[in-house]
Amino acid sequence: MAESSQKPRDYTPYQLKVIRRYYENLPNTLFQRLEELVGDIYLAEGKKLERLWTRARQVLTQLGIPEPRIEYIVSRRDPKLLAEVVQDLLQERVPRQEDGKRGSEGKSGG
Repeated sequence: MAESSQKPRDYTPYQLKVIRRYYENLPNTLFQRLEELVGDIYLAEGKKLERLWTRARQVLTQLGIPEPRIEYIVSRRDPKLLAEVVQDLLQERVPRQEDGKRGSEGKSGG
């Protein structure tokens, strides 16, 4: 019976599209979740605050933020530092869409 559990699943074309879109949109979903966490952390108290910081750590990890920066933010428990990460990610989003290096090369000196 163990052999049957190792067979790859047969997904319909529709299911494959849904799965593909989920993973394509995952960074955007995580970014939105992080934005919401910043606001929630500003307003929370007590045990809820601890749970939110745990979630923030998870989201930061999933977004690929370097571990030393995550440790610094979570150890300080400063929502402003978390908001700075959101701003940094927001600023990174625009250049990521650029496939070629047309942005800086198009400038002329004269």
